[in-house]
Amino acid sequence: MAAVLPESVDAGTRWTQLTCRPEFVAFLERELLPWAASRLPLTSSPTRTIVAGQSLGGLTAAYAAVHSPHRFGNVLVQSGSFWWPDGPQAEWLTGRLAASKRLPVRFWLSFGEQEWVALPAARRLRDTLTAKGYDDARYREFNGGHDYLCWRTELADGLVALLSGG
Repeated sequence: MAAVLPESVDAGTRWTQLTCRPEFVAFLERELLPWAASRLPLTSSPTRTIVAGQSLGGLTAAYAAVHSPHRFGNVLVQSGSFWWPDGPQAEWLTGRLAASKRLPVRFWLSFGEQEWVALPAARRLRDTLTAKGYDDARYREFNGGHDYLCWRTELADGLVALLSGG
């Protein structure tokens, strides 16, 4: 297994790049992964490729899989910001999933029970995935909040589940 971990650099870049941007997905697909594949033993099989992220990175990971299921067949989301954006287009990605056909993508989602902002949108996403026939989607809530300490264990569990097909 190889991991490629792009950094969000700073808060401004994070909000610019990690909000369902096709340009960022194009960067992952056309620049970062080819560069990494020239240096690491990476697979091109979407069924063996996981895109993952936390918070806005989790939103973007899910968007990458929805936008490019031919490249990203598995998505691991930790405390994803599925409430994004604020305003009349709130929960945009959940709406897109609800309006589209089921994609060949497996989801593994985890959220803290103390994430009062993220949790309602997360549960609506879970319900949308169920309604669209994503029977292999996994959703779980843990006793914790929106923080790295909680994500550490959840990341390992999600990788094991997605890589083992469970």
